Amino acid sequence: MNRYAMLRISLFLAVSAGLTVLLWACQSEYQDTLAPAAPMAENLHFARGDAGGTIADIDVAGEAAAPVAGAVDVKSSEAAATERYVIKNARFAIKVDDFSAALGKIRTFTEEKGGFVFRASQAREQNEDLSGTIVLKLPQQHYNDMMQFLNGLGKVYELTEEAEDVSDNIMDIDVRLNNSRALEKRILAILEQQAGKITEVLEAERELARVREKIESLEGQKAGLMNRVRYSTFTVNLFAGTSKSVEIRTWYGPLLQDLRDLGRMLASSLGTLLKVIVGIVPWLLALWFVSRWWRRRKQKRALRNTIINKE
Repeated sequence: MNRYAMLRISLFLAVSAGLTVLLWACQSEYQDTLAPAAPMAENLHFARGDAGGTIADIDVAGEAAAPVAGAVDVKSSEAAATERYVIKNARFAIKVDDFSAALGKIRTFTEEKGGFVFRASQAREQNEDLSGTIVLKLPQQHYNDMMQFLNGLGKVYELTEEAEDVSDNIMDIDVRLNNSRALEKRILAILEQQAGKITEVLEAERELARVREKIESLEGQKAGLMNRVRYSTFTVNLFAGTSKSVEIRTWYGPLLQDLRDLGRMLASSLGTLLKVIVGIVPWLLALWFVSRWWRRRKQKRALRNTIINKE
């Protein structure tokens, strides 16, 4: 019995040792599979024309090992996100005592602040008073100076301020520009090393032209937005004396305008009625004279016939 017990114990120990070794080997293999693979080098290639590919089929690998030139830097993007780009515009309606003098002051102040007159127009009303509109472009750092100047120029009847935040638009354009420029550099590098078929070279050049056209379009969009950010637009409507354009902006202006419209409507109706009367009266008189002549003639005939019958 003791020998059989010893045999069982020996067999149990041998099996346990074998299982331990097998588990250790499996664990080592599993850890080897979890180890990070070596980064692959960047591999850019054009798909061959006979495979049905195009120049747009560019395979980029190993970006973690070697960042692509022109890629967006996260730190620089976060720094740019803190800067805000705001378009600021304002519209005024101002009554002044001297239209020409006020217009001259506006031009002088605008030029002193580094701005310019974008558009100007003026007209003389029926009461001989001048009125007009002038559109100004002024560097945004002088926005508050111009607001203060215009508020003190005369009596302000209308003031509208507008602000538009285009920071997200500009950041989006910057990201797309960086990506497009990086793609342009990669295509140029591939063209320098390209020694394949002429069709592949032509395909690469067409793709390069498309990328450059996109870059020019994005640069134009950004330049337009930045110009609107740098220069604020002021639209100033100037009125002098008792201009109707000023009067309509008062509390009683709309009522007076409605009364004037009603008066013009009545005058127009009376004028039309007089024209009708003047056109109809001569014909009525002519018909009256004809009918009177006809009645007298009938009376004379009846009288003549009566005399003849008596005889």
